[in-house]
Amino acid sequence: MKGEYKLHNQVLTTVRSAKYLGVHLNNKLSWNDHVDITTKKASKTLKFVRRNFSTCPSHIREQCYKTMVRPQLEYASTVWDNSVKRNINKIEAVQWRTTRFTCRDYWRTSSVYAMLQKLNWDTLQQR
Repeated sequence: MKGEYKLHNQVLTTVRSAKYLGVHLNNKLSWNDHVDITTKKASKTLKFVRRNFSTCPSHIREQCYKTMVRPQLEYASTVWDNSVKRNINKIEAVQWRTTRFTCRDYWRTSSVYAMLQKLNWDTLQQR
């Protein structure tokens, strides 16, 4: 071991990643872990919303997204703002799924960007 770090006479162990103030840090200084965990959590919340609010009007589904899902995606957004395209696409994909759910339009030929404009939503990267 190159050097030991101690805190109150306890040797600190080396870990691959750690969570600090809701941000997941890893030993390679990559944000992939944080984005993966954040999108997984937001996707689970979106599934909950879809199960429980699918019969509600569009404006209710929109409010559910804005209050329960989007804050999870936007927390520590400066982390992924200048990130690699993979991470940005992964986070935006959650909003795209929500957009389709809110508009009740699951056709593959439908434009998600047109739906975003219809709802007057910015992409998460723009926000």
